[in-house]
Amino acid sequence: MSIVVRVKGIDYGGWKTARVSRGVENMAGTFSATVSNLWPGRTNIPEIHAFDKCSVLVDGEAVLVGHVEKLVPSYDKGNHQITFMGVSKTGDLVDCAAISGQGQMIGVTILEVARVLCAPFGISVRAEAPTGSVIPNFQISPGDTVFECLGKLAKERGLYLTDDANGNLVITKSGTSSASGRIVNRLDGSGNNVLSARGGIDVSQRFSEYHAKGTSQRFVSNDSGSENTTGIAVDSDVPRYRPTVLNVEGDADAEVTQKRADWEASNRLARSMGYSYTVQGWRQTPGGPLWVPNQTVPVIDETMKINGSFLVSNVDFQISDNGGSTTVLKVVPPDSFEPAPAVSAANSGSSSEYILAPE
Repeated sequence: MSIVVRVKGIDYGGWKTARVSRGVENMAGTFSATVSNLWPGRTNIPEIHAFDKCSVLVDGEAVLVGHVEKLVPSYDKGNHQITFMGVSKTGDLVDCAAISGQGQMIGVTILEVARVLCAPFGISVRAEAPTGSVIPNFQISPGDTVFECLGKLAKERGLYLTDDANGNLVITKSGTSSASGRIVNRLDGSGNNVLSARGGIDVSQRFSEYHAKGTSQRFVSNDSGSENTTGIAVDSDVPRYRPTVLNVEGDADAEVTQKRADWEASNRLARSMGYSYTVQGWRQTPGGPLWVPNQTVPVIDETMKINGSFLVSNVDFQISDNGGSTTVLKVVPPDSFEPAPAVSAANSGSSSEYILAPE
């Protein structure tokens, strides 16, 4: 079992430590790999440089395609080493400004907007879920990154932006599939695969009421040319009065503002609780698939008194020269990421025609 970084057709393995991280809320996966100057079978360090294209394989399977971003050499009296760090191709969408020569987009879905904005980067886009209501009028705010542009639209539609193993963008909802493995920690030790665990609850960013406010130019019944819209979601588990107001940008009708309020409430619930499990190996079952984010998984943890289905929100593959191969799985309640109510069927889908207006 190994984590391999492939650069210019050469596979580099045998790392002192290595880590690959992917998550349902992360548009871009990341990796890091550290080697000492005593590279096995070689006289110097790997020929890996900043900006190099690379792919990362875990136990022979590609899990990330992207670029090398950082090289961090270090040394002390007894050790000389260098750490290589990189990111999925979609990392450019997080860092770089959204620039489109096609200007204003009329009557488009988030999928269509994403394909236009990602095309200059050579990144393809696919949707694994209905893409929600049509965007009547989309324009880039100067200086916004691609992630910022699409992130606003995704939040308003209860969607998530992540990457796949080939470095392309995926628009999805939570819990799109189920894991074949499970996370087990029984007191009698039977069937256990958990090496360590950590849990936590932080309610500092949860509120009793979420007021999403916007304006819409559709079906206007006044002389102002726009109509104020508000969506309200209530977290009944917050015992005291704690309101917050969210400003929804763009043309936001009542459906969009309600979706944003619902999404914010469920997302903050998810962020307030979670468990982190370190399990042996990288595969869900012996010879089975690798662990992947955005799957539901059974969790049986008699120490923390947990028995139920959870969502894998983040996966970290790790290897070290003294700890072997492990996977750190962050899990959260499965419906914590699911907005409600869903977008109506009449406004769902991604097949609408769109017009690219001149600048």
